[in-house]
Amino acid sequence: LLQVDKLTLRLKILSVWHQKVNLREILIDHPVVHLAVDKAGRSNIPSPKAPKRESTSIDIFDLAVGHVLLSNGEIYYNDRQLSLIADVYDLKTEIGYSLLTTSYDGSLSYKQGEVMYAGLNPLPHSLEAKFNATPARLAFDPVVLTIGSSRISLRADMTNYANPRFDGSYNVLLHT
Repeated sequence: LLQVDKLTLRLKILSVWHQKVNLREILIDHPVVHLAVDKAGRSNIPSPKAPKRESTSIDIFDLAVGHVLLSNGEIYYNDRQLSLIADVYDLKTEIGYSLLTTSYDGSLSYKQGEVMYAGLNPLPHSLEAKFNATPARLAFDPVVLTIGSSRISLRADMTNYANPRFDGSYNVLLHT
């Protein structure tokens, strides 16, 4: 399901007595994910076991991970139930946390993606996305999906996580 060539975690111990640790950095080099779904709809994703005790939720903004870098990733998806195969290469994401603005700024991209459906020719594509997340807002600006020589770019904002409100715009350049 998942293989990672190198995983680096950098921690800073804030308090031994109060068991407080600051997660400074997560570096993930060459993660490879293989997802598979058989014709009956069963996947290779493990089912979670029932929790033995009540779990406490963690606010991602309280966690304040200083820097996350995922580089050279690959995803292989084979869904026999839908006759869908999707592969993504050169996957990269980088996320940084700003203590002053209590926000995460990040990017997600891949350069070589292919989707094949029901034996049709593969559809090559790439993606580049930049985002900013605060406790009150999530913004994507821009997200660019390139398929052949066609391009879709969009800007989107979501506010109020409890009762989401969306706003955005898009631009499509279609080459036939």
